[in-house]
Amino acid sequence: MKLLRNSTLVLLFLCLVASVAMAGPKARKLPVSAYIKSAKIEILSGDLDRYPYAMAMIDSLFLYYGHHAEGLHWMINIQVDYINKTPNPLEKAQYVDKLIAYTDSLHMCCDNKKIKKKYRKHCNKYTEKADSTKVKFFREFYSLGVEQLKNIEELANDLKEETDSSAIEYIKNDMQVNIDSVLSNMELAIAIDPDDYRPYVALGNGYEKAGNYEKSIEWMKKGLDRAKDNERSRILLPIAYNYINLGDYCNAADFFAQHVETDPTDTLNLINLAICYVNCDKQEEALATYRQILEIDPNNSDVIVYIGSYFNQQAQKFSQKANEAREKGDEEAIKKWSDERAIAFDSASYYWKSAMALKPDEVFIAEQCGVACALAGDTTGAISAFSKLTVLAPDVPDNFKVLGSLYEGQFNAKEAIKAYEGYVAIDSKNIAIWEALRDLYKEVGNTEGRKKAIAKIKTLSKK
Repeated sequence: MKLLRNSTLVLLFLCLVASVAMAGPKARKLPVSAYIKSAKIEILSGDLDRYPYAMAMIDSLFLYYGHHAEGLHWMINIQVDYINKTPNPLEKAQYVDKLIAYTDSLHMCCDNKKIKKKYRKHCNKYTEKADSTKVKFFREFYSLGVEQLKNIEELANDLKEETDSSAIEYIKNDMQVNIDSVLSNMELAIAIDPDDYRPYVALGNGYEKAGNYEKSIEWMKKGLDRAKDNERSRILLPIAYNYINLGDYCNAADFFAQHVETDPTDTLNLINLAICYVNCDKQEEALATYRQILEIDPNNSDVIVYIGSYFNQQAQKFSQKANEAREKGDEEAIKKWSDERAIAFDSASYYWKSAMALKPDEVFIAEQCGVACALAGDTTGAISAFSKLTVLAPDVPDNFKVLGSLYEGQFNAKEAIKAYEGYVAIDSKNIAIWEALRDLYKEVGNTEGRKKAIAKIKTLSKK
């Protein structure tokens, strides 16, 4: 849709109208009232076939007398009737353009003190009505587009549940028809008020529901450019989620970050921002964001788990670097990365223990806590985690095995025996565990237990 949006183009438009009138045989000049009355008769008939004559009369008025407020007022009424009586939104566009052009010209006429005062009579009434007409049509086109958006949403839901290929194709076609209608109506709204952000966002919503995320982002950004500060937050999030749908976490992070600036206490979107940073390989930014969340919500177990996982990954990275340095025989680098690894595991164990304190019955957290504590040299923390695991997952023999080895490391034979006995109650065929029990039974003076372990070892050795 090509719009006449500035005063120069509006004047050019009217000059072209006048030149067309001059191209024909020159008619006799009539009084102003004659042109107005003749045009009104045709317009008030409501018969569109009679409107060309009305326009010709008003064009002649402009030709002979120049800008005239009442003449412009009736030209606006003509465009209103054409808009109301033209069903196709695409065909309405030409009349919307003219409505805008004549309304702009009316304002220019009324503001121009060089134009005779009698030609500017009732200007306030005419401009007020013209402006309210633009507002009315903006609301009408925008509301129609919003209703069609609801249709698209319903069709999108139907599409998710449909399995028949022919039905899927039908729904997709129906969606496209609705999208085209939304586009047409919102473009009409934009033509009337190109500075209102809402039609742009509505178009973005339509494309999003249809799965065209690139187009959705394009239109929503246009809306964002026109939105006021207090309106921006409701647009930033849809853009961010559209980028996620495209797998573009880096751009998504930018828009989540802008939203967080408007509401730094929104922990949900702080988490989304951190996840985007992780997927964009911006680990330091992710960690800073997680810590920002904990300042607001120190008992957010999900975030604590995220931070624990972050330090796990850091420790693994430092382990790899230490191994690479070991292969090169670089003692200084080995020490550096080993120290970094130890610090990372120490941090990981701290956060996993915090998570376990908040969610003591989650197997995953207990497992991570046990491993991190063990690698950090926190035997007490590791024993606490694996003891809990023997309760939470009593059918997993390795939990008992690790627990037994931890107690052995503390020279606590009695507790080590209990752990290993828990292991063999689940898996009685592990010779190494029976050998450990044999030695532990001897250490605590359990003769019967030692005999049983020796017998079991002999039996397993024969197989």
